[in-house]
Amino acid sequence: MYFSFIQITDHHLTTTESEFLRGFSTRPPLRTVLRHIAPNAAEHVDFTFSTGALVDVPTEASYQASLDLLGARNDLSEIPGPIHISVEGLQNFPMFVLPGNHDDRTHFYKYLFPKSPSAPIMNTVFVHKGIQFICLDWGPHTKATAHSEMLEFLAYSLKTDLPSIIMMHHQLVKLGSKWLDDFIADDVSRFWEVIAGKPVLGIFCGHVH
Repeated sequence: MYFSFIQITDHHLTTTESEFLRGFSTRPPLRTVLRHIAPNAAEHVDFTFSTGALVDVPTEASYQASLDLLGARNDLSEIPGPIHISVEGLQNFPMFVLPGNHDDRTHFYKYLFPKSPSAPIMNTVFVHKGIQFICLDWGPHTKATAHSEMLEFLAYSLKTDLPSIIMMHHQLVKLGSKWLDDFIADDVSRFWEVIAGKPVLGIFCGHVH
């Protein structure tokens, strides 16, 4: 069975539109993207997937403001969603959400997924139309860390006959930019060893933008 989804990432949302990040207001661009999705793609995709850094400064106020912007309720689903957004022409549109290095895990859980117990890192899995989505968390820091807990979760999740898609925030491969490439985990090779020979259809990440 075929299906499609849209990946969005690194929104770095502020609490208000009058706040700027390096001279840039981050809230209008996300609204523009969602306004484009509504008439052009929403009917043809199953969901959208945000791969982290939902907010820029991870305060309780910024998470509540983000939910308000998205027209989302915070009491409907467990990690990683979907939450359902109603904004810019989208109505109850499903969106899965992962934390990134700018996301405080405690506030992230409290506001987006209060049904799920908070954890220092968020590793989870779900199945959609016969495809397993493995969601990995390389930690709350700018530089990724290959936590043993994460790698063990990955190895366990791949003990299935289902094909898998792996979603995460941090990048895995070098891009030729020292600034960005320094963010890759020093022991990223451990990840590649775990997935070697496994039925992984694709890997999606954010962080690089």
